[in-house]
Amino acid sequence: MKQIKVGLAGQPNCGKSTIFNLVSGIEQHIANYPGVTVDKKTGFFKYEDYKVEMVDLPGTYSFSSFSQEEKVAKKFIIDESNPNSKEKNIDIIVNVIDSSNLKRNLYLTFQLLEIGIPVIVVLNMIDIAKNRGLEIDSKKISKMLSCPVVETSGSKGIGGKELMQTITDTFEKKTLYEEFKINYEELEIHIEKIEKLLENSKSHLSKRWLAIKLLEEDPTILEHVGSKIKKEEIDKEIESFHTLHDKDTISFLATFRYDSADVIYHECVKNHNKNKETLTDKVDKIVLNRIFAIPILLFIIFLLNFRT
Repeated sequence: MKQIKVGLAGQPNCGKSTIFNLVSGIEQHIANYPGVTVDKKTGFFKYEDYKVEMVDLPGTYSFSSFSQEEKVAKKFIIDESNPNSKEKNIDIIVNVIDSSNLKRNLYLTFQLLEIGIPVIVVLNMIDIAKNRGLEIDSKKISKMLSCPVVETSGSKGIGGKELMQTITDTFEKKTLYEEFKINYEELEIHIEKIEKLLENSKSHLSKRWLAIKLLEEDPTILEHVGSKIKKEEIDKEIESFHTLHDKDTISFLATFRYDSADVIYHECVKNHNKNKETLTDKVDKIVLNRIFAIPILLFIIFLLNFRT
């Protein structure tokens, strides 16, 4: 029986736990990541001739190193993808996305794709997105991200089998995808220079991803590359970019990713309720009205005093 190891990644409140429970069933183990109090939840399931180990990574909005959850998730992927690791290497990253908040969730997706490990994007809560009038072209998203995309609703038990099949197909490389790459335009020359400085690095990770993270001044990645590259050389490229374009690299990369997410959203999503008012919109229109707002406020105060 072939062994597959999967890292389950996603932003908080994307329904990641429902996907974990959907595919891993009752065979689950909970521990702590080494040195921290963050839970490490591992599940196992068998599918056809495969045994899959799925590790539920801490929910994180990005792949920086600012929060403990971000540090833990990144360290896990760095350590578990190392060919010299005693543990089985991670084979696939499954990135769970809240379909109703596609733009925001893609910010993390871009960073995961740049690592160089095969990624499967799971459009979770697809039923909620449809109820909100969102029509999502998952095939087009797959083409633009150069990775498999699966539609699911973890809370309703929809899409579990399709995800398991996609995991095994990705492991066997049944569908080949081009390498995902965002063209960061004026920053590209600086990325290339950092990549050249990393040529002698023995890191198993994508040199391009390492270069991007170093330009983001990521302390975890700086520690990972160690003495193979001097911080002064990185600072030189960061300062050069700032001098030439009057922008800092961290903000530039963040803005570029959000803009790229916006492009994918407008290419792949139709909002049929765009001009329809929600109940919240209707209530806001009344309570925030300059004529009705004060009488409503006085009425609420009266009710509160009346009750007391």
